[in-house]
Amino acid sequence: MELSRARIDSLGEAIKSGDLNDVDQSVFSYLRSQWAELGNEISNRLILEFGNDNFGVSLRLKNLETIRSKLLRTTLRLSSLRDVVGARIVVNDGLILQNESVLRSVALFGDYAVKIIDRREFPSFGYRAVHVEVRHGLYLGEIQIRTPLQHEWARSMESLARLVGRDVRYGGEPVVDTYSPVVRNLLLNSYRDLVELGRRIELSEVGVLNDTAELFEGLTTINSLVIEIERKVR
Repeated sequence: MELSRARIDSLGEAIKSGDLNDVDQSVFSYLRSQWAELGNEISNRLILEFGNDNFGVSLRLKNLETIRSKLLRTTLRLSSLRDVVGARIVVNDGLILQNESVLRSVALFGDYAVKIIDRREFPSFGYRAVHVEVRHGLYLGEIQIRTPLQHEWARSMESLARLVGRDVRYGGEPVVDTYSPVVRNLLLNSYRDLVELGRRIELSEVGVLNDTAELFEGLTTINSLVIEIERKVR
């Protein structure tokens, strides 16, 4: 199937409207297969490169509803969504190893068009990582490269977002109206604590603070509490 950027963006508009006809469904299935193929290539190269480094390497492909949510939430077009297919590397140390891994990832895809997006320099509502955008023709993928602290913070925010709404990950307010007063306060306090821990992680990374163990302990406490609340209210 021959696709153009215009056709992909037209499909994106249909996805946003929620009104996909049979042709749109066929195009989306093909497009998803191309994303999956790109994702497998990214993942295979990363595993070969980092397999002996004891890093965590994973791959995920967004589903239709998740893609639709992002298109509705942003001004991006479908052809420019770089995280529909993405791999993640969690290095086993701090910024120096993260920077080295970014350079190794860029070199690994020298035959592709690559771009570095540094979410440490420009955090996204507390989220910190380095992303490497990988483009192969019309198709985009990304590699997220995180330190253990960055990963634990992101994992905690993801857990919290399941209970208070995904928009909290993008600067939205927690939605807690349906919970009891006790649970509501626990969730709001967890959110505030997580925001503060994100600020402290940033200070730790630039050398202002040296409290890695305390930060991990705080993140673990929040994550355990959120998981326990989720278990009781679901």
